[in-house]
Amino acid sequence: MYGVVLYFDSQTERIIKTLWKELRDIGISNYAYEIENRKPHLTLADYSDLKESEYSELFDGYYKSAPKMRLSYNTLGTFMNSGALFLSPNPTEELINFHSNYHNHLKKYDAFSNQMHHPESWIPHCTIANHLDDQKL
Repeated sequence: MYGVVLYFDSQTERIIKTLWKELRDIGISNYAYEIENRKPHLTLADYSDLKESEYSELFDGYYKSAPKMRLSYNTLGTFMNSGALFLSPNPTEELINFHSNYHNHLKKYDAFSNQMHHPESWIPHCTIANHLDDQKL
């Protein structure tokens, strides 16, 4: 499995990691610590299979010209019946276009990608906690 993610600047990463630590310390969620060195991120796509060298060339071509984006977060949400808690960025035109253009640029890999990350169904989010029961949520 392959994931394509956007990482945050160091200040935003520090804020989210502090939140993860607080949730762990009060016994709500160990999400951040389930995988070693997990970093806060937004997932653009994930793939079950890729030809790595071919993909890397297309990927590099797209990202070399990609600008940094300023995102703001005003939404704390959950996916129904998922037990997940997330921060969702305001869906700016810049973010939506960046994501859509990424998928258009790498369209040949759609058959191997998770449909939930395609432009017509993508919900940009940064997971804060998961596997929460109703009380913890």
